[in-house]
Amino acid sequence: MREALAKDFNTIMKIRANIPHTRTVITLDQYDEETALIAIREGIRGFYLRNSEPSQIVSCVRVLARGGVWMEAPLIGRAIKEFSKLYKHVESLHPPTKSHEARLSLLSPREMEVLGLISKSYTNMDIGKKLFISEKTVKTHNNRIFEKLGVSNRVEATLVLVRSGLAH
Repeated sequence: MREALAKDFNTIMKIRANIPHTRTVITLDQYDEETALIAIREGIRGFYLRNSEPSQIVSCVRVLARGGVWMEAPLIGRAIKEFSKLYKHVESLHPPTKSHEARLSLLSPREMEVLGLISKSYTNMDIGKKLFISEKTVKTHNNRIFEKLGVSNRVEATLVLVRSGLAH
């Protein structure tokens, strides 16, 4: 499987070299964090499982068209963990600012609670169950969090939390 993926990545990289602003999505038969992390390093910005609901596929394409990133929830936490290792090194070169903490202060206690669960890779459904609220309410909280933080997705929101030093 890895050999086939290496060949696919080479093909994708050739296409992206000729058309640099190409946004690429990978469809996986099964979830494989290592493959996804390699793909992220290579510039792939969308991942979904072949058995995903059609609405999820449409959402993925729309997010990528707006310049965002689409990942399965478990991958978000792993990607943050992997890239925060690099980020900690880079952070030591640039002193932290208070801007992230200032943006976080705009969030209500409930929104902070939701953001904390987002940063731990909980899905909207899981957050709803844990907080005893509907999935629709979770989505409303997500939208308000993104708006207040000036971000467009869960990954960016998690990065703000990590950058602030408040992530658990």
